Amino acid sequence: MMRALTIAALAGLATSASAQSTWTGAGDGFSWTDAINWDNGDPNGAGVDVVIDGDNGNNVEVTLDTFRTVGALTITVDDSLRLLQGASLTISSGLTNDGTLFVDAADSSSTDVVLAFSGDSTIAGSGSIVMSDDFDNLVRSTAAVLTNGAAHTIRGGGGILAGLGTQEQTLG
Repeated sequence: MMRALTIAALAGLATSASAQSTWTGAGDGFSWTDAINWDNGDPNGAGVDVVIDGDNGNNVEVTLDTFRTVGALTITVDDSLRLLQGASLTISSGLTNDGTLFVDAADSSSTDVVLAFSGDSTIAGSGSIVMSDDFDNLVRSTAAVLTNGAAHTIRGGGGILAGLGTQEQTLG
């Protein structure tokens, strides 16, 4: 009986562990997809927690122009992430944003820029999500609840969708 409990406890520890990838900027200094910019390569996967931190007061702006999925995302003070035309970032374990996350669709484009949350999620921190005043900007959750923390702001134009897109709030 004790042996079974020990194995079950160890199995639980193995499934709760996640990798972390922290921005170093050692590659081109701005592209998410340049693996050299990260301490553990280009982060992509629900089990990878991502930290964007310019470190030592160096402000960084990371750009993403493709599809990526991460576990938790942390953006530190004075740092930013810019989702460019055609980008889609899915966050599975929450967002802590003390910097700026730009959802930046180009005017009159037919390609969405999507910041997605899988499951009930909370946006924490004192930063901002800034949408570029275009209807192709989308912040959406696959669950019914997306909570924006009291100190965090979302501004600009676009759509906020929750519950598989059955409810939409347009900003702007």
